[in-house]
Amino acid sequence: MGGGKEVSMPQENRVWGVLFTDAGLNDLGEALKPYLSKGPIGSYLYCKQVDMGNPYLRMIADYPNPDGSSFETEIYVPHHYIKFIVAGH
Repeated sequence: MGGGKEVSMPQENRVWGVLFTDAGLNDLGEALKPYLSKGPIGSYLYCKQVDMGNPYLRMIADYPNPDGSSFETEIYVPHHYIKFIVAGH
């Protein structure tokens, strides 16, 4: 389609934004609350990595501690709770 050449971005150079459906926010909102950011398009999760090739969407994100530090976490959610995923670098 379009005849363009596909350019692959290495996983480690990408950042991800995952936008949840309303049902996803209703069902998982409290559990996701510490990870979510809010923007004009809704609540989204800023991730360091996303893996879509499993029964659940796997996301790697930083969890903020009350002292200002953070640690890396893996979050798994059903695919039907995801509205939109964007990747950039």
